[in-house]
Amino acid sequence: MLEPEDYCTSENGDLSLSLHHSPDVNLNSPNSPSLQRYVSAPEFVFRDAGPVNLSSKPILNDKESCELPKKDPHEARRHRMECDKIMQNITKKHQENLMRLRAEQIKRNADAEKAESRINYWVNDVIPNWDTALQSIELHADWWDGIPSSLRCQVRLFVPSAGFPAFICF
Repeated sequence: MLEPEDYCTSENGDLSLSLHHSPDVNLNSPNSPSLQRYVSAPEFVFRDAGPVNLSSKPILNDKESCELPKKDPHEARRHRMECDKIMQNITKKHQENLMRLRAEQIKRNADAEKAESRINYWVNDVIPNWDTALQSIELHADWWDGIPSSLRCQVRLFVPSAGFPAFICF
């Protein structure tokens, strides 16, 4: 199984999930192309709210030529600070979404690994040795987790010989 560090790269500010590690990519996975665009969105570069360019270019109209008045430096600085605060909030939410997506991907991989190990246990240990496995404590503990869906038909063939009622739910 891949380690969590293998899923994401952060070289040169690229926060995209790497696709070359996973041969089976479906549209519900965080490796889907639409999610790739979102995840690899650039981070915002914040400007210093210090000196403000006080000049403004004249806007020429067809009918008359006029020059806009210069913006008040205090107001320009206040607007710049408001804009930077908004951009910081956007970046913070973007980072939170990235962390949530990464956590979901790690959880999905852990669940898939657990399901794969359970299937291997049933295929290699339980089904070939049904009579002896029926007496094991591990099988009784695993029985309450449920039989893997792909193996239910095979296990159903053994159930009447195990002494379980035929109407048992799988």
